[in-house]
Amino acid sequence: MVDKKKILFFMWSFSLGGGAEKILSTIVSNLDPEKYDIDILEMEHFDKGYETVPENVRILKSLQDYRQPRWLRALLWRLRIYFPRLTRRLLVKDQYDVEVSFTIMNPPLLFSKRKEVKKISWIHGSIEEFLTDSSKRDSHRRQLDDADRIVGISKKTSNSIKEVYPDYSQKLVTVYNGYDFESILEKSKEKVAIEIAPQSICTIGRIEENKGSDRVVEVIRLLHQQGKKYHHYFIGAGDMEEELKNESKSINLRITFISLVIKRIRISIFLRCKFFYLCPNRKVFLESMLRP
Repeated sequence: MVDKKKILFFMWSFSLGGGAEKILSTIVSNLDPEKYDIDILEMEHFDKGYETVPENVRILKSLQDYRQPRWLRALLWRLRIYFPRLTRRLLVKDQYDVEVSFTIMNPPLLFSKRKEVKKISWIHGSIEEFLTDSSKRDSHRRQLDDADRIVGISKKTSNSIKEVYPDYSQKLVTVYNGYDFESILEKSKEKVAIEIAPQSICTIGRIEENKGSDRVVEVIRLLHQQGKKYHHYFIGAGDMEEELKNESKSINLRITFISLVIKRIRISIFLRCKFFYLCPNRKVFLESMLRP
């Protein structure tokens, strides 16, 4: 019997309901359990729940948790920034054959110092802004220096990595994100307890500036001004959620916010809306591919 290889995936969070979490779930679900033992480590745990993973995949205890008091979260944040090796020793107890960093802006953890460990940096979005942000650029460089392979999820992402870090071009490969379309279509058949307005628009994703969420509200406002009283369904969560809720109420917009905690119905809601609003931003285009 061949010894199993041990793989560690680490990322900022596996519980924010985002695209990277879904992609990681798909990857680990398609790795042979007879060949691999897999651990997932998230640095901070949130309240959106985990994506489905097989029984052979362990989700390790996170460093931070949204339920912790603010002083403790601030302390743990500084521990990670100023004492990264100590943080790693606290979180990573096993030795792995392969370590994969799932990241965009903020490398969550240092790689192992062991030379025999295969190290992969998997980057989930374009990083052109690093050209004008030396802090992010230098932070990522330290991790990419140690990586044996760098993965970009699209041509655009890979080209941005080449532009920012031309000296790492030989390490770079492009691996396109994959989706389990059979699972998506199966979920789309489920009944929705939420009544969907006949004239409806849907947006899926984190509610944050980086996703263009504020522009979604502006578009709905302009439509209402023109007498087109569409009801908008925001399926997601994020740091702009409360701000946009308050703004939409203050100007009487028809906007419903639906938490990503209700994961099993979001595809059904999406398919029952009349229109899908695709934010004009660099990291949101995959959602449009979910509609058959």
